[in-house]
Amino acid sequence: MTMVKSICKFCGIVLLASAFVLYPSCDDPYEGVDYSKLIAGEKELREEYIELVLKDSAFATSDRMIDKREDEGWIGFILEKGLSQDTVLPGRTVGIRYNYYYVVRDSVDNPATSLRYTNYSVGSPATYRVGSWTINDTDIFRGVDLAIRHMCLYGKSFIIMPYDLGDNNYYPVVAEIEVVYMELD
Repeated sequence: MTMVKSICKFCGIVLLASAFVLYPSCDDPYEGVDYSKLIAGEKELREEYIELVLKDSAFATSDRMIDKREDEGWIGFILEKGLSQDTVLPGRTVGIRYNYYYVVRDSVDNPATSLRYTNYSVGSPATYRVGSWTINDTDIFRGVDLAIRHMCLYGKSFIIMPYDLGDNNYYPVVAEIEVVYMELD
């Protein structure tokens, strides 16, 4: 009987040790994630969506389009110019309304948008100082901070940006933004 117990005890130790080898730790849920594939997939989807917008948009004209893909990573389309004498400048406090969308694939594998965040349903707009963006500005994405510098008070724009200028969730981000308040001199 002692020998049977010893064998069972040895088998239990071997099984326990093999469980740690075969099953990864639960501490890191991202273990084994290939981030390069996520980044490549996001870029491909974003480029497909931009191509779709450029092909179908009345705003894809040179006076309505701001293409900063080469140096800043985003592209924007002016929907309404606003008050051209009141240009948004770094250092000014602005209030914006926004709809943030993820670009996803629809049921037939085409790029489509899915609403992620909006502040139209809350009482006041998101406010911040342009050019002073920090990681703590959760309502304002880095791409919005870059794009808003090309807008005017009461202007509306449509911006397509990569995940790292949005909320870092490996989806391209589309932002519809409207400048509803601006600190004037």
